[in-house]
Amino acid sequence: MSHSQLNKALKEYASNSAASSIDLFSPQYVKVGKFDIRYVRYKKENAPTLILLNGLPQSIRMWESAWEALCRNFNILAFDIPGFGLTKAQKHDMSPRKLSPVIIQVMDHFGIPKAHLVGPDVGAPIVLATAIEYPERLESINIFDGPGSYPPRMSSILKAVINFSFVRWLAKGINKKSVMETNFKTAVKDGYHRYRPTKRAIKEYYDIAFNEQTHKCAITFFGSYPKDLSWMQERLKE
Repeated sequence: MSHSQLNKALKEYASNSAASSIDLFSPQYVKVGKFDIRYVRYKKENAPTLILLNGLPQSIRMWESAWEALCRNFNILAFDIPGFGLTKAQKHDMSPRKLSPVIIQVMDHFGIPKAHLVGPDVGAPIVLATAIEYPERLESINIFDGPGSYPPRMSSILKAVINFSFVRWLAKGINKKSVMETNFKTAVKDGYHRYRPTKRAIKEYYDIAFNEQTHKCAITFFGSYPKDLSWMQERLKE
């Protein structure tokens, strides 16, 4: 994949602020079950615990602009969901219901009995599945920009990816380049309104958007929506 898009994004969309010499989001990994979880941990005694997930097509660097403010009030664990960001997974791992137990496994690993769970975008249905299956482990949930019912309110293109296996096949194959390019643009430009991502973030999002395995995992995840969101919608009525 040509680096011309990366260079253009760095020039047009990156923050003009000087980069800190310390990268708080420099990848750290811990083995949890079969996954090497990419995470950032900030410990604050006698403070409520906040768990932050990432959205697609970004990573937990999406929290960079809010990190300092959040650290004033919370004990924080942020980690990339398997199959998204820099936590690798396989296609058969990808659905909200399959990934919700991973949230609990990560909490157990870090000795977190209960937490406030925040999930944007693809994290939203994973958070909802976790709340349905493990309500005793959550203080609260905060979800946004993601679906919790079926059919979800999404663009016609995303609806086609969700509903048709042939479209997913195209998105993983001959049309993958255009989908990857769209995802990268969303990560560095369209996903922000009052914030410009750092150069480190843009470089990381480039690596994520054009990683073939991560791309296949994301498309597979969308294919799980008809079954998992329908299940979720029924359970939420309870």
